[in-house]
Amino acid sequence: MALGGDLTEKQRLIVWGAIMGGLAVLLGVGLYMGRSKHTEITDKAKEKRKELKKYQDEVDQKIKVKAELDETREKTKPYLALLPNKTEADSLMRALGKVVMETNISLTRVSDAKKSANKPKPGYTMYEYSLDFEAGFHEMVSFFNQLEDHFPRFLQIMDIGVKSEKNGLQPGAKHHKIDMRVVTYVYEEKM
Repeated sequence: MALGGDLTEKQRLIVWGAIMGGLAVLLGVGLYMGRSKHTEITDKAKEKRKELKKYQDEVDQKIKVKAELDETREKTKPYLALLPNKTEADSLMRALGKVVMETNISLTRVSDAKKSANKPKPGYTMYEYSLDFEAGFHEMVSFFNQLEDHFPRFLQIMDIGVKSEKNGLQPGAKHHKIDMRVVTYVYEEKM
């Protein structure tokens, strides 16, 4: 039996309209659900792209910082050569001993290196030495000149005390007693 065999033409059109309307609704719901699923997937993809972009920006920033750090290390090499590292701290005292010999002063006391509690900057440790020596005026000035202008390492002279002896000295005798504190910084590179 064909659809609408006993129905009038008008009724058949109404039935066909209802069927087509139902199909259109089903098709619309299907498309909406499909679009909804597509939108959900698209939104997740956009979210993942944002996360990936953020991660890429972080990686780019780290690469940039590493490049800047490498550039800074390269630029500071000449300055770091002025600072002994932990294993070179003794070489500082040997260099100081060489200056003592070249300037003809009489070194009477050198204290052991005293690690300062003050941390000037991260990566550096401050060490203090106390020196006592005897010298004539010319030798004393020559010694300070060598330390300030020609010493191979960074050294800061602090708290200089000079006592002069005038009575009973023979010509050429060392008549100044000098005590001073010398400060240096040791570079502690962390890789």
